[in-house]
Amino acid sequence: MQFRIIALSAALSVGGCASDDSSPVAPSNDTASAACQQAVPTGKMVGASPTTVQQVRERTGGPGNTSPASKPWRGLPGDQFAAWCTVQVSGRFDVGAATDGAPFVTFMQSQANPGVFPQGPSIP
Repeated sequence: MQFRIIALSAALSVGGCASDDSSPVAPSNDTASAACQQAVPTGKMVGASPTTVQQVRERTGGPGNTSPASKPWRGLPGDQFAAWCTVQVSGRFDVGAATDGAPFVTFMQSQANPGVFPQGPSIP
């Protein structure tokens, strides 16, 4: 019984923090969090989820039914690592995507914390 308690305690202490509620982060989210923080260094990290450049490009909507990443990310390989990010910047929350070699693309902004979008934000 003592071994189970120690193992559980060790497992719980390994996780990181991806949001204000101090919930544990899966190891794959560490890279996503780093990508988001690098893309928006002045932002306070709310959460991050791993994705690919192609998945970001496929998230379309709004006027013209296009992705905010379609033009700034057009020269990147589709299988390149990317991250969905929710960051707080100057009192507002930005939900967007980050990847190496390209600018952060914003999909939505909100005055209230919209949460984290593991599959990407909805675009009306």
